[in-house]
Amino acid sequence: MAKTVIGFEIDIEGIDDINKLNAEIKETNQALKKAKIGTEEYSQTAEKLAKLKAEQKALRKQQTDLTKSFLEQTKALSTYDKASAKLNRLRKEFKNLAFEGKESTREGKALREEINKLDKQLKGTDAKVGQFQRSVGNYPRIFGLSTKSLGQFIPGLDKLSERLDKATGGTNVLGKALI
Repeated sequence: MAKTVIGFEIDIEGIDDINKLNAEIKETNQALKKAKIGTEEYSQTAEKLAKLKAEQKALRKQQTDLTKSFLEQTKALSTYDKASAKLNRLRKEFKNLAFEGKESTREGKALREEINKLDKQLKGTDAKVGQFQRSVGNYPRIFGLSTKSLGQFIPGLDKLSERLDKATGGTNVLGKALI
């Protein structure tokens, strides 16, 4: 029985640039090791290396974003992972709008609504399996609820909070939670 080999080649635009960048970083590293510390050559080489590494980091981030975008569009991810990836992408889009001062436009408001809806859905799913990492930062509400419960068993807790408020001239987050 004869074997048939079918092969293919994928030409990704920019891959040569990445390889060239990596090679240039390697060469610059070697030049930096040879240069004498404190010289102008050393300073220039170190600056060049820093710029090259920053460019490399930006390219890696772009690569990661493209991979996530691709996975979001394919069936390679579960529906939960797709929703999570979509939420991250929408948040990034909203941050860009906010940075441009356009968060209160119709597009910004629609994006915010979609983010809130998706976030609530994912938090609900996470809570069903006992994961609450998306709810981090809700301390005043949590402390407030637990303190009110404790207040039933510890008389005078609310008075203590009032005294702390008077003594410090204001209530911090924990103090507000105690009230």
